[in-house]
Amino acid sequence: RYLFVILFSLTFSMLAGWFQFTFYILILALTYAIFRTIYFKDLELKRHIVRKIKLLVFAPFILLPFVTLFHILPALEAFFDSLRFTQSEQKVLIDLHLMPIQHLLTYIFPDLWGNPGSYNFFGKSVYKESILYIGLTPLIIAMFSLIRFKKDRRIQFLVAMVFIGLILGIDTPVSRSILSLSLPVVSSFLPNRIFLITSFCLSVLSAFGMDYLLNNSKNLKKRSMIIILTFIGSLIILTDLYIFISLISHSISPAQLRNSLDVCLSLGIENQK
Repeated sequence: RYLFVILFSLTFSMLAGWFQFTFYILILALTYAIFRTIYFKDLELKRHIVRKIKLLVFAPFILLPFVTLFHILPALEAFFDSLRFTQSEQKVLIDLHLMPIQHLLTYIFPDLWGNPGSYNFFGKSVYKESILYIGLTPLIIAMFSLIRFKKDRRIQFLVAMVFIGLILGIDTPVSRSILSLSLPVVSSFLPNRIFLITSFCLSVLSAFGMDYLLNNSKNLKKRSMIIILTFIGSLIILTDLYIFISLISHSISPAQLRNSLDVCLSLGIENQK
């Protein structure tokens, strides 16, 4: 009964005009639908019932192009006439918006390279396009969902999506080779916007982690706590090492570092209020 809600939301997302985010939402939802239907064979249902369920699950995705056809056709026509479809523009997008590996440190310190609100941002790309931070507390809670990794296929799917998003958004040989294939439409996307998928999946994992904590607070293993806290501590140490090395190599000036720390402290004080 909620399938029409999916069609309704995807339709309005498509008509909103920001196709890249709609594309990621559509692909993620479709992939999850396929993932769930694969495991219908584990249920004790008759074959014709399983077929009907699969048909209903994919109905919103089949109907979506027809419902939004009046918008898709002129949008594609305008796209193929735009400069973004040229090879030179694709190279610029890759060089400017494919994030370096040290960008992962923003999971702990989102304003490590400043904040545009304080007019001191000096990082790569645009701040709002490459944000990874979902909150330190949700990130820690999301780690507890991994305790059920072997037993829950949904958690396996979400973790896989997080890694795929990071692989495609971080500057690696894999991401560069994929983005250099000149795929229609996809190659014109800003690479770091795929972090939308990682942020969403981590948020859902945080919900699974909270569910685990609420149901197993008395039997929580000390070993799990140690592993998770060690992981978070390692990220903080790596951030400190990166700042120290950057100061030595002069890739970050003391003034830039001071401004970034001021932003982090001010945001922390505001959150406490």
